[in-house]
Amino acid sequence: MVNDIRSRAVQLVETLPQKQLADAVRFLELLSKLEMYVPKTKQEAELVATIQRRLSSEEQQRLDHLRDRNQQGVSLADSEYKELIGLEDKLEKFALERLNALIQLADLTHIGLATLNQRFKAMPNNSHAIESGASHIPDQANRSDQSP
Repeated sequence: MVNDIRSRAVQLVETLPQKQLADAVRFLELLSKLEMYVPKTKQEAELVATIQRRLSSEEQQRLDHLRDRNQQGVSLADSEYKELIGLEDKLEKFALERLNALIQLADLTHIGLATLNQRFKAMPNNSHAIESGASHIPDQANRSDQSP
């Protein structure tokens, strides 16, 4: 069983593009060093679920695509611009909910907020809203439907 899991992990790593390989290695290093948080009650489990909430892989891929196009100066259609804003808003909502859940979990478990946050940073994170902030706010100049 363990060998099957290791083999599968190696297969997955071998298929990663170079860009994601460095992230995968950092993640594995963190996993090997950090004690992961295991919830002990239903309330803790609900808070952990909120902390770990991310965009679906399809939403994240779409967001990355729209961000790339916007940052490269490609005109976005009105519907694409609205979709980009909606996905960014969703990320900000998740970030706020994550912070609130971390604070509640720290209070509930008497584990320091910084310690808890560090433990959860070891988890795969598809949301970069907190890390990169305003750098992904859509540029209205790149909308193809804007009025002069």
